[in-house]
Amino acid sequence: MWVAVQKHCSFLKREGEVELVSMVEEKSMKANARTDYVAALSGVETRIYESLAPVLGGEGFELIKLQFVRGKEENKLRLFIDTLDAETLISIDQLAEQSRFLGDTLEVLDSETQILGDKKYRLEVSSPGVDRPLTKPSHFEAAQGSNVQVVTRSGVGNQRRFKGLVCSWDAKGFVLDIDGGESVAVAWSNLESAHLIYDFGK
Repeated sequence: MWVAVQKHCSFLKREGEVELVSMVEEKSMKANARTDYVAALSGVETRIYESLAPVLGGEGFELIKLQFVRGKEENKLRLFIDTLDAETLISIDQLAEQSRFLGDTLEVLDSETQILGDKKYRLEVSSPGVDRPLTKPSHFEAAQGSNVQVVTRSGVGNQRRFKGLVCSWDAKGFVLDIDGGESVAVAWSNLESAHLIYDFGK
């Protein structure tokens, strides 16, 4: 399942902003989100992630991946979210509800910190989809034995793109089994991006 919700935002002050700030702070204190993001993030993306992941965790959801794309007239922020319960996929209704919540949260955060700059932006909130992004060690643990595609920040044996089975992982990184019996070890610090390769034959 892949669904997306879009929202245009313009950083306008609104009545009730004080109440929303208090709500954000309360959600942050109660949050129990996993914040061990190891895939590559820009400086802006890091600040957004550190601000949103705990708040979203307080709602019972996980920020799987984010992308901040700068444009000439407006910027675009893509958020991929799911439930914290690995056995339950996010529903369309939950996605719509969290899109509204995240939009309100971002407006408050940006009004205080200018975290997204001075341009209007488009917020897109999506489910991870069948080609689920892998951005944390816990994702690789869940993907053990599955086919994945990986891009590294620097070359491993003069290569940056790999496809293979996740055969193991630890505190330092993970190991892929590549076709032909070879294996490739990738350190967490060298991970650019990764995602599942969905088997439509299953």
